[in-house]
Amino acid sequence: MSETGTSHNQPFIVVQLVAGVVFYLLFYYTIHTVVSPFFLFASIIVLLYSVRSLPFARVLLIVSSGFFVVWFFQLISNALSPFILSIILAYFLNPFVQRLEKRSVPRWISSLLLLTVVVSFLVLSLGKIIPIALAQITELIHNSSGISENIRVFITSNKLFVFLRDINVPVDELQEKIQSAISSSAGEYFTSL
Repeated sequence: MSETGTSHNQPFIVVQLVAGVVFYLLFYYTIHTVVSPFFLFASIIVLLYSVRSLPFARVLLIVSSGFFVVWFFQLISNALSPFILSIILAYFLNPFVQRLEKRSVPRWISSLLLLTVVVSFLVLSLGKIIPIALAQITELIHNSSGISENIRVFITSNKLFVFLRDINVPVDELQEKIQSAISSSAGEYFTSL
């Protein structure tokens, strides 16, 4: 008899679970500016953990856990980036350190030597790249008026406007609006750059 009662209540539990999730999402939508994702994740776990045997609840738990992990790593990515970079650097330099260690060079000396070489290479590379990049950015800023003029010429000679003119669309007004939008946005962009 207990099996019949459980199978009889199964659709009701699923409907109740779906309704609870829908109301929960509506509730979250209304207060999402104030609620922390930690609170949201904890409340999802509390609400769905007791019915985790249902496939729908299990999927919701897994998906919400995945979203929480992605959000959490995105939140702490700035703090983790030096550690990730150092792990990658250690992974790639370890074979060289081991080769030098086999030739009776102490591990700390080989590590220091390789780290000095890599840092020197990066500093010299950036020392060459940064002045070139700054010169190109300065030249781009000085040529911004020419670039916007080239864009205007491209827009006026475009076949799209010829087609639009053929079907009686006011192309002149459209060109003026596009040109003013490009000029103002390009000026703002280059000024901020």
